[in-house]
Amino acid sequence: MQTKEHVVVYDSNTGSLKDKNSTALSCAKLMWEMGSKNPVKVIQGGYEEFSALYPFLRTQKIIYMPRELDVIDTYPVEIIPGFLYVATFLQSQAVRVIKDLKVKTNVIVGKQNDTIFAADGMTLGKDEKRVKQVLTIPIDDNGEEDLYSHLSDIIHFIDDHQAKDGRTVLLSSTLGISRSVAVAMAYYMWNKKVSLKDAYNHVKKCRENMQPTRGFIEQLSRWEEKMFGSIVTDISEPEY
Repeated sequence: MQTKEHVVVYDSNTGSLKDKNSTALSCAKLMWEMGSKNPVKVIQGGYEEFSALYPFLRTQKIIYMPRELDVIDTYPVEIIPGFLYVATFLQSQAVRVIKDLKVKTNVIVGKQNDTIFAADGMTLGKDEKRVKQVLTIPIDDNGEEDLYSHLSDIIHFIDDHQAKDGRTVLLSSTLGISRSVAVAMAYYMWNKKVSLKDAYNHVKKCRENMQPTRGFIEQLSRWEEKMFGSIVTDISEPEY
């Protein structure tokens, strides 16, 4: 199928690529050696871990036609498992996303107004509290906008939230490919104590179509310098 990008192999509970007894690894290796035209990936932890982490993605459906894939509901991109996600603004306002990911906080990097967290009478289930937190950074997707001066406040806001209840945080912007991605990189640098290059590569793997503006990359370089006392990443390289 032309829509196929990856071949995903899984068994019950393969947890490591070093597991010599894994049927999933044996199958993936065979497919790769036979010349698969698409990347072959193995789900860590197999169906057991996937099912536990993402029960809302379980389905009995075996085959999707291309037309069905075009209209399938998508979820925000996971940056830090179980905690930090990058979302489009529409995803951040979808009840199913809020319920399934147990979202407690939405950081909106844009001029849209949140409605779903403030909606009266919204019911998330008997065990859910309606206490929601929204932080809005009203800037346009323009590299000349000042994102840098907001980064400390955003990061402390996210850290405070994580310490309180450990629930999911969304970073959302209109398309989820520039402003929210830039904030995701800044937080990942802070949380993991890594360079801009490492954060860029990690987020790129999660959100392949990301397109942060040049201005935001330059501001992230300043953030890196603030963190480490010097610039570590050469942003003049072509990938940036």
